[in-house]
Amino acid sequence: MNSNSENPVVGANFQKEVAQWFSEKYNRSFIIEKKIAIGYSEKKDHKFDVVSEDSSIVIECKCYSWTETGNVPSAKMGAANEAVFYLSFLPSTTERYLVMKKTTHPKHKINETLAEYYYRTNKHLLGGTKVAEFDVETKSLRVICESDNNLQNDIYSILELNDIRLKNFYSEFFINQDDVDEFLGRVYQMDSDDRIPRQMINQIYRFVTLSRRIDEIYPPRDGLRLLFIKICMESLQKLNHTLKGPKDFYERFQHHFSITGRDYILQNFKLIECSSEDTKAIEIGSLSISDFLNIIKYIRDQVAHDGIFWETQIFAPKDDWTYLVDIEGKNLGLSCVSAISKDTMAEYLFETTLQFDKFIYYFTEACINYVKEYIHLESKY
Repeated sequence: MNSNSENPVVGANFQKEVAQWFSEKYNRSFIIEKKIAIGYSEKKDHKFDVVSEDSSIVIECKCYSWTETGNVPSAKMGAANEAVFYLSFLPSTTERYLVMKKTTHPKHKINETLAEYYYRTNKHLLGGTKVAEFDVETKSLRVICESDNNLQNDIYSILELNDIRLKNFYSEFFINQDDVDEFLGRVYQMDSDDRIPRQMINQIYRFVTLSRRIDEIYPPRDGLRLLFIKICMESLQKLNHTLKGPKDFYERFQHHFSITGRDYILQNFKLIECSSEDTKAIEIGSLSISDFLNIIKYIRDQVAHDGIFWETQIFAPKDDWTYLVDIEGKNLGLSCVSAISKDTMAEYLFETTLQFDKFIYYFTEACINYVKEYIHLESKY
């Protein structure tokens, strides 16, 4: 029974291919499963997978893969460590190799192979043993060296730091950490075919964080907060190649607010009066989430195009305050006001008790639901 794989035939074939590569590389014969006596005071024969005729090169082969779900095959990693242990008994003049099959999984960042993962996490056990990976498709072998690993570690340090930030950011929007890990795991799982979900969650993190922390770079002006909220929505729209345009995005996005979030926004932000040059008083209805998003878009345009970010106050400064918001402009696009043409200047008076912290929570929740829908529609997993 071959121990290199759960399928002994696959493991045996892998050994033969590795032996052939070394034979051609060194222009000498290599023996499959050659016995070498190892030990301290009392030596016993141990069968190594591939050995040169003069025993100067000794190789252990491991034809392992990531699990189906992309997890580490822990028991097999233990068997790899055992192989390294046996190799450690050989004379220091012996060239020792642990050769693993090249295998990747879409779950893993930067397509880290299993051999690279093993080297990164177990290099302190290797001594003089070299870890290499053999590509069964191209029949090529690569020794994983320290310089490669240093670069890999640098990349991983950045990615792991980013993962920590993302987990910390998204944790407040899920019931428990398992739900956060499941959500991020689904995002990472799509990386090999579609990196859009990863780009989406990064953009949400960046722009929501900027909106929350705007008071650190300027007195807390709502126009600047809404600027970054609008940019966040624009990013989600541009990244989704299935959309026909902005109108299609906003039509979909409004439905991703939870019932609790929608009710909170509409109960705490109300249009109470509207007038224009043509009509002193205009009959108005109730705002919708679509109307509220149109107001955000209008304020964003004032900030970005006209530099007006100090006048508009959408959020109530304190919990117990009711604040009046006056917006004068054309084409706000509110469905609850039907008597105003697009080119007519009108004045809108709103009443708000909306708290920014609560609004941004429900907005981010809607963004997460939007990403989940994209994954559901596009995922192959």
